[in-house]
Amino acid sequence: MPLKVLLCALLSCDSGATNVLSNFGSATTAPGANKVRKNLLFESTFEEASSLDKWYGQDKASTRSIMRTDSAARDGKYAARFEINKTDVMVAGGKRAELTLEHEKKLNIRRWYGMSIYLPASYSVSPEPEIVAQWHVKPDDKLGEDWRSPPIALLTKNGRWWLAINWAKAPVNSNETIDGWKNIDLGPYNRGAWSDWVFEINFSWKKDGLINVWQNDTLLYSYTGPNAYNDKTGPFLKVGLYKWEWQSEKLKRYLYYDEVRVGDDAATYYDVRPGNSSKL
Repeated sequence: MPLKVLLCALLSCDSGATNVLSNFGSATTAPGANKVRKNLLFESTFEEASSLDKWYGQDKASTRSIMRTDSAARDGKYAARFEINKTDVMVAGGKRAELTLEHEKKLNIRRWYGMSIYLPASYSVSPEPEIVAQWHVKPDDKLGEDWRSPPIALLTKNGRWWLAINWAKAPVNSNETIDGWKNIDLGPYNRGAWSDWVFEINFSWKKDGLINVWQNDTLLYSYTGPNAYNDKTGPFLKVGLYKWEWQSEKLKRYLYYDEVRVGDDAATYYDVRPGNSSKL
């Protein structure tokens, strides 16, 4: 699928871009704790042998692309390892190893997402972006719509985390006809350590859209405004690695995921926050 808009956003200056580290110099910490997890629509800690089968789909080039492993874990003994190689066959327009959830039945919903990502020491700084989490959407094919860039995505590029947002109000749209986009610098990434993420998102192509992003219990970014396409169905979460352009010398990229949770509109921060809930 084409990623012209997203690629352009990450390789050029956006007049509406926000430098989060300067805007949130004194970052806000997370809300109060709720020690019992509830209101969860999905949970994957990768502890069960059948953990990968809980996901709706797997986009991968080979059996080694996505594996359950005990070589790293945020909590418990197991995590998921995602690997892409420069020599991999193309999967849906790029080199990818991703786990996918089923799409939401409608737009204009509020959801909470928690996940922990481990970038190994070998995760070299690259000028080319790769998506590590995305909230994608299905095209309204009955209206003649084609696949587009994801409206929301978490990426790595040049040693930093980025958040990309695209939106469009027309019922039929493409990467070339969207109404707006942002790319947000979330700060440098650390290798050899787990990075805990929590996202509160109200998906909407109107002004009532909302995105709050926490990393390691610190609020990095807060945004109110459109963050979706005007589609008949809602988004679906994909986690792992996706790289659509690969010119660098490194032939392999891999990372680990653990503690993935999705909370409904009644959930709280601590329902989805990575880590052992008994220690919250």
